[in-house]
Amino acid sequence: METGYMTDKWVINRIGLVNFWFYDEEEFHFSGGRLLLRGSNGSGKSVTMQSFIPLLLDGNKSPERLDPFGSRARRLENYVLPEEDRDREENTGYLYMEFKKESAGNYLTIGMGLRARRNKPMQFWGFSITDGRRIGVDFQLYKDIGEKIPLTKTELRNRLENGGEVTEYQKEYMEMVNKLLFGFESLEEYDELIKLLIQLRTPKLSKEFKPSVIYEIMENSLQPLSDEDLRPMSEAIENMDTISEQLEMLKNSRDAAVKVEKEYDRYNEFILFEKAKSYETSHKLLDDLYKREKLFELEINKLTDRLYQLGNEQQQLIAEKEKLEHKKEQLEKHDSYLAKKELEKVIDELENLSEAIKQKEKAKEKKNDAIRINGDGFNREQDALSLTEKEIYAQLDKLDELAYEVFFHEQGFMSAELKEKLEEPYSFDYIKDQTRLYREKIKSTLKALDEEQNCVKEYDESLKKLDEARKDKDTAARSLEKYENLFQETREEFIETVHKWDNGNTFLKLKRLMQPLSRDVQQYGRVTGYNEIISHAHTAYRETEEGMELNRRRVASEKGKLAEEKNKIKIELEEWKSIKDPEPEREEKVRKNREHLKENGIPHIPFYMAVDFADHVPEQIKGRLEEALNDMGILDALIVSSKHGDKVFCGETGLADKYLNPNPQFMAHTLSELLKPVQCIEEGITCEEIDNILKSILLDPDTEKTYLDESGHYRIGLIEGCTSDMTVPKFIGAEARKRFRLENINHLEKELSQKEEEIEIIVVELNRIIHDLEALKQEFQKFPRGDDLEESYRMVKDEEYRLENCIKDLEEKGQLAEVSFQKLKKAKELVIEAAGKCEIPLKLQSYREADDGLDKYRNMLGDLIIQHNKYINIIYRLINLRDQQEELLHDLDDILYDLGSFKRRQENLTAQKVNYENTLKELGHEEIEREIDNCIRRYREVDRLIPEKATLGGKLNTELENRNKDLEQIKQDIIVKEELNRYHEQTFLQEYKMGYVTSDTGSTPYNNCRTVLKELKQYENEQRTREEFAVKLQEVYNNGQQFLLEYNVSMQYLFEEKRNDNPEINRVVTSRRRLELTARLEGRESDFYTLMEYIDQSIEQNEKLLLEEDRHLFEDILINTVGKKIRARIYHSERWIGKINTLMQSMNTSSGLSFSLSWRNKTAENEEQMGTRELVELLKSDAALLDDSSMMSLTTHFRSKIKQARTKMSDEGQRQNFHLIMKEILDYRKWFEFQLYFKKTGENRRELTNNAFFIFSGGEKAMAMYAPLFSAVYARYENARNDCPRMISLDEAFAGVDDINILDMFRLLEELKLNFIINSQNLWGDYETVPSLSICELLRPNNADFVTVIRYHWNGKIRSLVSERNTA
Repeated sequence: METGYMTDKWVINRIGLVNFWFYDEEEFHFSGGRLLLRGSNGSGKSVTMQSFIPLLLDGNKSPERLDPFGSRARRLENYVLPEEDRDREENTGYLYMEFKKESAGNYLTIGMGLRARRNKPMQFWGFSITDGRRIGVDFQLYKDIGEKIPLTKTELRNRLENGGEVTEYQKEYMEMVNKLLFGFESLEEYDELIKLLIQLRTPKLSKEFKPSVIYEIMENSLQPLSDEDLRPMSEAIENMDTISEQLEMLKNSRDAAVKVEKEYDRYNEFILFEKAKSYETSHKLLDDLYKREKLFELEINKLTDRLYQLGNEQQQLIAEKEKLEHKKEQLEKHDSYLAKKELEKVIDELENLSEAIKQKEKAKEKKNDAIRINGDGFNREQDALSLTEKEIYAQLDKLDELAYEVFFHEQGFMSAELKEKLEEPYSFDYIKDQTRLYREKIKSTLKALDEEQNCVKEYDESLKKLDEARKDKDTAARSLEKYENLFQETREEFIETVHKWDNGNTFLKLKRLMQPLSRDVQQYGRVTGYNEIISHAHTAYRETEEGMELNRRRVASEKGKLAEEKNKIKIELEEWKSIKDPEPEREEKVRKNREHLKENGIPHIPFYMAVDFADHVPEQIKGRLEEALNDMGILDALIVSSKHGDKVFCGETGLADKYLNPNPQFMAHTLSELLKPVQCIEEGITCEEIDNILKSILLDPDTEKTYLDESGHYRIGLIEGCTSDMTVPKFIGAEARKRFRLENINHLEKELSQKEEEIEIIVVELNRIIHDLEALKQEFQKFPRGDDLEESYRMVKDEEYRLENCIKDLEEKGQLAEVSFQKLKKAKELVIEAAGKCEIPLKLQSYREADDGLDKYRNMLGDLIIQHNKYINIIYRLINLRDQQEELLHDLDDILYDLGSFKRRQENLTAQKVNYENTLKELGHEEIEREIDNCIRRYREVDRLIPEKATLGGKLNTELENRNKDLEQIKQDIIVKEELNRYHEQTFLQEYKMGYVTSDTGSTPYNNCRTVLKELKQYENEQRTREEFAVKLQEVYNNGQQFLLEYNVSMQYLFEEKRNDNPEINRVVTSRRRLELTARLEGRESDFYTLMEYIDQSIEQNEKLLLEEDRHLFEDILINTVGKKIRARIYHSERWIGKINTLMQSMNTSSGLSFSLSWRNKTAENEEQMGTRELVELLKSDAALLDDSSMMSLTTHFRSKIKQARTKMSDEGQRQNFHLIMKEILDYRKWFEFQLYFKKTGENRRELTNNAFFIFSGGEKAMAMYAPLFSAVYARYENARNDCPRMISLDEAFAGVDDINILDMFRLLEELKLNFIINSQNLWGDYETVPSLSICELLRPNNADFVTVIRYHWNGKIRSLVSERNTA
């Protein structure tokens, strides 16, 4: 929708103070938007001016804003409740500014209320009056209850109702003023204007001016990034510093913990070694007892076997004895038979031996062959073993290399163990399990990294969508603000149109309804609609119409009345014309009575018709007499003949009349002297009767009689009275009646003519009223239509709906981004959790490479296992070959031994054979005797051996009993030592399972013990005691405790158990006692090594967080968020400077001097930083399109800036405030520098340096001073609404500038159409270039507590003193 261009601007019309400083109630009027405050120092001109501009434009009450010099000495509450006024504990004051649109005549007021209380914060509220009411005219800021009490905030709100607004916060007030008067698209633009106005008013402009002052003013008026804009950067930097500090603390904690851990490790190792050693000693002692037990059992078994054997030997000896006895008997019976038999046996045996020797020779040859073959195989296996060993070492080297690449440290341990015991079978189960676990860790971490990458993509996408939603929301907000401004313009236009419509109307005037109509227009759409607005016009129309209609009805009624009166007059005229004699007015009952008399034939005549005045009676007396007779009721009373007197009172009900009964007084003055009977016109009534009536009325007073005198006094009965002396005779006498009739006819004819004229006038008036009613209707129908209002409001509603949807979308996108962030955060935590202590860099590619590497490792490990199995198999085969060789050699030895035995036996048997053969040849009695002797000799030997064996058996039984007793004692010792060993084992396991030194291998306790002793053999010859280790640990613990306070690290003794009655067991129990370090992590108690892991993980997490925050700071925030705001401000500033240049170039100066302004890029300060041009170009780029080099340049630049700012703050001893650091670094205004150029006619453009400025003439200096600044202000106002007020304030305006040049300055202000409030000590401002000016001279002699205002007015020609009554 297009709206009309508003040519009627708001112009500042009045400013006012209530209960503020030394003003009780004061106002200053502007003339055409111009006001000059003049007075000496201390008169209050600066206080007065600064109390309005800029204070009432933005509500910022900062002390430095109140002082043109920028000091903080002046505080607003000091003006509301002065320190020297100790009688009051609180005070409320008001300041206000009234604006007016000259053409439309509508008003708008803004202001603020201030309540100051002693020693308490000052309360503030801003307000606006938008319905046209004016302070001091039809709206008051105080209650008048004998004294003027300023309104409270609530009272003001109630009094304003819907005709304005009350705000409680400075920003809301600023937004309200911008919305009502200026219409800047953003508060930042409005704030830039305010800043420039503040800089412009400063007194140093006129005192210590030079070009650099302009640059300072220009720079300060640019809008810096707001605290809210900087907050994400500040928070990110602060967060990074917090993380860095936390990281530093963690590292300090880790350094201290590492020192403690080192001693703690030694302590734990020594304690474990000591307990393992005690366990081993106990175990060995128990083993020795077990061995002794077995030894004794073996000896007992041997003794038992020996006893059993002795018994058997005894039995054998007894049996042998019996056999010898029998043999003797046999030998004695046979001679050569036995020898022959023996010879046969020898021959058989020799044959067998010969065959056996052959077999053994063959076996010998086979064994020799087998030994040779086995030796060759052993050599081959030895070669294979060497080759396999080399292959294993090569594979181990490759595995070591692969394991190093994938940070798999178990390989090193496995490799060392395998190399150390290569010849022994090696269980690869542990390394395979560790490989599997490590691969699972890599797989899980890889999965977590994949998920993290997906989460990063999702988060980046959500941030992108969030940024788009934020852009959409910002665009919608700006669009809404634009349409709200447009809507405000439309409402202002509508009010102006209504004013013009109202001014153009003849009949339909809104008057008092203009204010509520303005209120409803201001509230259009929110509270009211077009019907409510037009209802005010309709009310005015209805009221006006009702008035006009009432007038029409009144005129119509008058017309009807006149017509009726005219008809009555005509009828009366006709009646008068138709009657002969006039008659007095009679009541209905009288008329009926006389008709009754007439009907009944009773003669009667009214008194006035029966008499006439005597000729000598003057006219005046005639009138008195007739009036008195009328008043007495006699004039129209009836004269009835006496003979009918009794009939007149016999009438019907409803009849009434008066009758005259004669009582003539013949000897007295009576009415007959003045009246006379006339010839009776009624038969039956005589003149005498009439005369008697006359004689019945006396002329002289008499207390009892009826009388009437010439003066008009009369009495009748109790009644006495007098006449008015103003009546002319109308009825007494025919002439009088004739005259009265003619007079009435003439009068009625005139009256009839007059009524006809009045009717004509009324008809004209009635027609005019009808015409005016039609005109009123047409004026109402011409009331401005609300189409533009409705369309503008619809657009606002559409934009509000759009903004609402954008906000909802932003919230949804924000929630999704937060969900994505939390998901990413969780994913990162899962990555860290999955990775644990894994040293692989936490990058997806690194883990993928590690996964591939571990696959290769697994395959190579499989090959290694095969090779090692092959190696072991070769060793087994070598052992087998060696065993086989030994067995073969042993077999060969056996064969050779058997062969030798067989040959020797063969020789013996051959000899025996010869002997037997010889014996048989030579056998005789001697040989048999010898045999018998031998038998006897053996018999005797056996007989001797039997008792010896019995004696030996007794000794062995005694020894067996002793051994059994020793065995029983050993068993008792074993029971004791087993219990003691259990304690040692428990003590060792208790320590071992703490896991402080080594992990449980799952083997037996004793094997674990031996492994510990082997691994900790360095403590074998340790000279220090347990207590010395504990003392050293406590020393290191105490030294590092200050760095571990956060973790509540404590040292206490463990395993303190009750004493045992057994001294040895008690020593074991006592030895269990050991120191333990514990910490509290997240509310839970943990051991020291868990603390170390926690600290390491925390350091890793914080390092990762630091990297992430760094990326977030420089990519997400700086480039994507803050960078956009900087770009927008730079673009906005460049446009503003362009407008300033356009305006300055269009200025025509009498000296031919023109100016231009540039905003130059600054160069880089060092190699790490960029120049402004390059920096801005990068910031203008889309972050997604920046390459790594550009991103690195940006990051390096701002890192250098941050470092530089921190160093500066540190050198200056300032506390490092992150917000101030970022404010300094991101102050884009410092990236540029202003440069002013001048050009004279016929010359080239040159830079306006201080030297060039100082050689300027006074007029040139003034033009150089004010032209750029006034142009800058004008350019700012160009971004506001068309109808906004354009005003400036100048403190000590144009001081030091001569009159001729001041005239040019005012001309420049007028050309730029800038309203102003200025102050000066000497300036009157009455220059021909000033069309009109309100001048107020302030007087405050001797620092009085009041200010006197003397008012002047300059009309462009004459300055004149203004009286108080002419100020409004």
